[in-house]
Formats: sequence, C-alpha cells, structure tokens
Amino acid sequence: MLDGIFCNSEKVVGREIAGEQLLVPATEGGGITEYIYCLNPTAAWIWQQLDGTHKVQQILDAFVAEFEVEKTIAEADLLQYLKELQDMSLIELVHKEGENAT
Repeated sequence: MLDGIFCNSEKVVGREIAGEQLLVPATEGGGITEYIYCLNPTAAWIWQQLDGTHKVQQILDAFVAEFEVEKTIAEADLLQYLKELQDMSLIELVHKEGENAT
C-alpha cells in the first residue's frame, strides 16, 4: 500500500471554515449527506497530501519529518486512517502498488 496513490473523492467537498477543515460528502442527486466530518490538524494535513500525485510512502516520509514522530507508529496510524477514509468513500485509489503509473 505504500506505493499506492490516493486522491480526495470528487464526491466530497473539503472546506476550511473558521480554522477547521470540514469534509462534506455529496449524495448522488447532488444533495448533502447527513454527515459532516471535522478533521483535526493532523488529519487535515494528511487530507491535503491526498491530491493524486503523492505515493503513500512520500506522505509518510513527509509526515514523519513534519510531526517528528516515530516512523513505525506513523506508518501504522497513516495506513489505518487511509483505510478508514477509503471505507467511508472519502478517498479513491488512483494507482495501485505494483501497477505502472500512466
């Protein structure tokens, strides 16, 4: 998964309001769901990196440098967070590990 590349789902609107990063998933009809996600600063930083150009490994390395955390702990937390975002359909996998990037 470290070679994977993710991007924010087109079905999610991300906005910073009053210093808070909010994610608002849109429904199929263009309406708003009943959920709004408020990200803490660490989660917001990760969200901003998920632009479809960075491998998970690159995000991990930058995260470790930015937040001065132990790499093994950061890796486990990052992979868990990505799984949660993917399970909620907030991010999409652009490039799978082992595939040639186009």
